[in-house]
Amino acid sequence: FFIDERPVSNREYKEFCDLTNRPLPTLWEGRYRGEWDSLPVTGVSWFDAQEFALWAGKRLPTLAEWERAARGTDGRPYPWGVNVSLVPELANIGRATQHVGRDDLLRDYLENVRPVDSLPEGRSPEGLYHVLGNVQEWTESAFARTSGTERSVEPFWRFMMGGAWNDNPATWTLGVRSTVRVDFRSHNLGFRCAKSVR
Repeated sequence: FFIDERPVSNREYKEFCDLTNRPLPTLWEGRYRGEWDSLPVTGVSWFDAQEFALWAGKRLPTLAEWERAARGTDGRPYPWGVNVSLVPELANIGRATQHVGRDDLLRDYLENVRPVDSLPEGRSPEGLYHVLGNVQEWTESAFARTSGTERSVEPFWRFMMGGAWNDNPATWTLGVRSTVRVDFRSHNLGFRCAKSVR
């Protein structure tokens, strides 16, 4: 498979919305500015991310694909290896969120997020930007619940990977997984695309 080096940017997502009449991300609140172009798009549901990927001739990565591209063949906990002391220097994670009200989400995002191609020293072994920090990312993979010997797929829940600027760096590595409903939107959740090799 191929996987994008960078998460999808606001500029790319705005072009998609302009050409398809898809609703703009909730975070923008109808007041998009050009200086946001290089920042990662957030505030989109799993359905929105999937539609963008299809429009671009791609798809969302599976959890296994995302993790392989982020952690390399050795399953490292951080994009650069095992050295936790490099987190403040190489990953946009652990930034305190100062704003908690709904009206403050955009300000929180703009004060803390970095451009999708920033911090090149913190790229993964495969060259991916921001797999640890900046924004979390949707995956294609559905959550499967296990109860005794029974296993059932939860079709309305998906894994998200990575970490966001406001996650705790002391407890976050590339192996941490979270699940949310497919209609969930957050100012710290974006996505990147993948493509199968044919």
